[in-house]
This record gives sequence, structure tokens and C-alpha cells, in this order.
Amino acid sequence: MVTSGDVALKYEGIYYIFNNHSDSYCEYLGKKVVNDINNMIHNKRTEIYKKHLLRIPFRNDIKDGCDNSFYSIYDSIYNYDSSSYYTSKYQPSNEYTYIIDFDEYEFHITKYGNLYTFDLFNIPSDWMEIVVNKNNYKYDNKNKIKNQGLKNKILALEEELAKLKLKLKEKEEEENGEENGEENGEEQ
Repeated sequence: MVTSGDVALKYEGIYYIFNNHSDSYCEYLGKKVVNDINNMIHNKRTEIYKKHLLRIPFRNDIKDGCDNSFYSIYDSIYNYDSSSYYTSKYQPSNEYTYIIDFDEYEFHITKYGNLYTFDLFNIPSDWMEIVVNKNNYKYDNKNKIKNQGLKNKILALEEELAKLKLKLKEKEEEENGEENGEENGEEQ
């Protein structure tokens, strides 16, 4: 069965939409897009990609004779003329849609009409499980707290702080004990 999808890059209110004819499900295309996003961020290419998006000409529909496969974000931006893409002010809709939103720094996945939104710079490692199994996932874009990772860091810091407080208390008790011992020794 052919599963079509779109990979869109949104910048300055414009969607640059690259069509993918088949295998657009999360386990294949979604995984490829998330790997590309992580590589883009790791290699600090976000600003470069945004500049190159502005060089892509607007196109109302897909040009005939173009390749209908999405290979990578890099390939789509730098070899756009051979890609099946179009531009729009409106969000694309397909069986599977992956949107890299450079305006809000969010990553959106739409699977058969169900929308999942993640922080572009902090996509949870279990994103695929969330989407495929329709797990509940709360995205709070007001505070930019997106996943358990930040909570885990806070808990680890609180645990470390508790250990340090305990060491400090033990040290103080030890010093108080030595002072009491010296006072008792002087009295005899």
C-alpha cells in the first residue's frame, strides 16, 4: 500500500512543502526527518537552512517530472529544483505530514488528522511511540516545557542537592561533636 506524505519547512509564514509518494509512515519517513532535525541542530545549521529557504522560488503546484521522494532536509533545500515541492501560506494536509516550523521552533506531525507538536530543539526520544500508539502527550508552548527530560534533570539536581545537604549536616555534627569532646576533656 502506498502511504503518501509531506515534509514541510515553515519560515516567515510560508510553507515549503516537499511531497513524498510512499513509505511516509513514522517508522520510515518520520524517523528520517527526526534524524535530519537532530543533525541540523547538532551541526548548528538552523540559521543556514532558513537563509537557503528564502532562495527557493514560490511555486503553486508540483512541477511535472520531479522526484516524488523526500531524501533529506539538506537535499530538499539545496536541490529544490529536482524535488517535487510547492509553496503555500496554508498548512499542508496528507496522510502523514511532518512540519519543521522555524517561526515557532516547533515540530508538528499529523497522522491521519491527529496532530502532535514537539519542541524543535527537544524532540522526546519516544516521539514515535507517542504518535504511533496515540499516547497522551502534553505540549506546553507557553513555558516551553515539552517532555520528561527537563523534569528528570530537575529531579537529579534536587537529589544531588539533598545529598550535599546531608553531607553538610554530617560535617556540622562531626564538628560539634569534636567541640563537645574538647570541652569535656578540658573539664576533667
